Amino acid sequence: MLLHHFFGFDVQKPESWRLACQTIVGNKENSGKVVVQRLPQWKK
Repeated sequence: MLLHHFFGFDVQKPESWRLACQTIVGNKENSGKVVVQRLPQWKK
């Protein structure tokens, strides 16, 4: 799944990928856009 590739590095923070999952499920149309915007924030 995309979540595994995008958030696999952040599996130690359940709340992080959980939020991402909720965001993608809630906005499937803008999922890619949201993921790209939020990834940099989590990488810190």
